[in-house]
Order: sequence, then C-alpha cells, then structure tokens
Amino acid sequence: MSLLTHSLAMARLLVATLLACTSAFVAAQPEQVVPADMSCAVGPRAAQWGRVKQRFRTLFGGPAGPFNPVAQDSLVNAVTESIAEVDAVRGLSVDADAVNECGIGKVFIQLLSLVTVEEPAAIAQYFQEHPSIASPVLTMLLDIPWVSLAQSGWPFFSALAQINYQKSKLLSPILNNAAVDGLANEAITAYFDLMTGSQKNGDMLGMAQASQMYLTNPPPGSPYATLTAMATQSAISMDIQERFKGIQNLQEGFRQALTTPAELDIALTIRWPLWGLLDVSVDVFADVA
Repeated sequence: MSLLTHSLAMARLLVATLLACTSAFVAAQPEQVVPADMSCAVGPRAAQWGRVKQRFRTLFGGPAGPFNPVAQDSLVNAVTESIAEVDAVRGLSVDADAVNECGIGKVFIQLLSLVTVEEPAAIAQYFQEHPSIASPVLTMLLDIPWVSLAQSGWPFFSALAQINYQKSKLLSPILNNAAVDGLANEAITAYFDLMTGSQKNGDMLGMAQASQMYLTNPPPGSPYATLTAMATQSAISMDIQERFKGIQNLQEGFRQALTTPAELDIALTIRWPLWGLLDVSVDVFADVA
C-alpha cells in the first residue's frame, strides 16, 4: 500500500470515528443565527438541489482526496449536469418562486464554473472583478459560523480548494510566488517546503509534525503559514470540542487576514495546502443524512 493510499485510508477512518461524535456535540451548542434553509431542503426544487449537492460531495470525496485537483473532465461534467438539472425546472430563472431559492447552490455552481477557466487573465482578479460573487463568498467565510456552513451539506471548502488549485496552476508561472505565499524568512520557507512536500505525498503525519514544530514559535511574515499550521492541528484533532474551538479560532484568523475581494483573490492563489486542510477540518461536521 502506497503512502498516499495509506494516508487517505487513515483519514477516512478518523473521519468515520469523528462522525460518530459530532451530531450530539453540535446539537448541544448554543443556537447561532444563520441564513434560513442553507441546506436547500425546502422549496419546489429541493430534490434537484439535493442531487446537485450530493453530486459534488461524491466528486470531491473521490480518490484524489482533498489535497489534489479533481479530474477536469469530471468537474466539467458535474457542473454541466448540475446546471442542466436545475435549469430544467427553471431553478435558475428569475421567476418569483426561484429567484430566492437555494442561493448557496447558485453561488456554488458559479464558483465551480470558475475552475474550468483556462485563461490566467480571466482568473487572476476574478473576485475583484465580480463583486456579486465575492460578497457571498466573503460572507460565508467571515460571517457564517463554519460548523453551520458545514451542516448545510454543501462542500464549500472543497470548492474553494479546487479554485485554489486552478488559480495556482495558471498563475504560479507568472507571479512572484514567494511574495504571494509570504515566504518572508528562512523559517517560513522551511515550513512551506515541509508542508508542500508532505501534501504531494498525502502525508498527514508529516504535515502535523511540521505544523506542531512551527506553532511552538511562529515567526511573523505570513498569515497563511500560521493559518495553515492551525488548520493542520484542527484537521488531525480527534477531540470534538478541541476541533470545534480550533475551527472558531481559524475563522477569527480569517477575519483578521482576509476582508476584501483583492485579499480573497490572493488567498486563493497561494500554494500553501490551507484550503484542503480547511476542508478536512470543517466538513466532518456536515449533515448529509
């Protein structure tokens, strides 16, 4: 068994164990204000939106895992099939009963359409140039509790991870990557090299060890380095309360580091494995029953 296959198997075992504990824990938390019906389970097109959601959950839960891009043809097919299915029942129309139905699903499909873009100029400043998309994405990142977002069942961080892989692939050859990633000193650069090397091998243990060492004395210079280390610790935690607290701390860190569409564009261009780690950390709380 390869290291990657073994690591993915261990990750799935950890997730299965955590799932046995999350429902009771989340139910015991104080009620938080979130938009109504984020799961899109109510309305005349609930069945179609439910199938769209499950289509992407299945796609992102495939063998590529959270630290690699999914196959481009599979992603294109999923986006195309989802648009066709919802459009067939006028779910994307301006009809009165459709315009306010499943806003998160509509944003989700539009986000994943971005992953099919192949022109660097079209993707480099996408969120700065499309405030109608940047606004709901920033709202979900900064204002809606991430556990509540996960409970909607929409694999939001999976989608952002895929956008990150596409933006990084297209833009890395033409950017000053060290500046984008905040590799301001030798300590951050050494941590980055360890994390990206472990990411390529799917080595969660290596990522965890490197992150623990980094957090003992984190140098200033890169918010993404610190957020990545925090996300790694959250992703491997088997204590639900500790994981929940870690997610809250991560979201607070995002509120300090990322507030504008321009900063969102940068954050989704970095080469740090941050977005895949956020997916692992948060999605265990998903309510997909």
